[in-house]
Amino acid sequence: LDVMAHTGAGPSPIDGHWQLSEKRKNIPGSMWLADVGTGTLSKDMTHYFKSNLQKLSGNNKQKTIIIYCTADCWMAWNAVQRAANWGYKNILWFPEGTDDWQQAGYPLKKTTPVPLKITD
Repeated sequence: LDVMAHTGAGPSPIDGHWQLSEKRKNIPGSMWLADVGTGTLSKDMTHYFKSNLQKLSGNNKQKTIIIYCTADCWMAWNAVQRAANWGYKNILWFPEGTDDWQQAGYPLKKTTPVPLKITD
């Protein structure tokens, strides 16, 4: 689970697709939930994170989920703490993230964040 912050204008208020100024590559097979590791989350961002964790885990809080961003990025650590506080038991932090992955010779894949749906 990539939690790297977005660059650009953020999610569109119309359809929730992220308006990015820079492309991002992440580890193949992972999903990108932009900004869920930043400081304090708004109600919408909390819902975004929680609902996508439920989808990713199949509502199984025992499922192993690896959370990352880039080297020297504490957003993944923050996201790990949030998920653990919500009862997820097997949350792992990959502290060097995509930087270490790429340096080890593994491929990265172009990606876009999961759209943010605004709740009522």
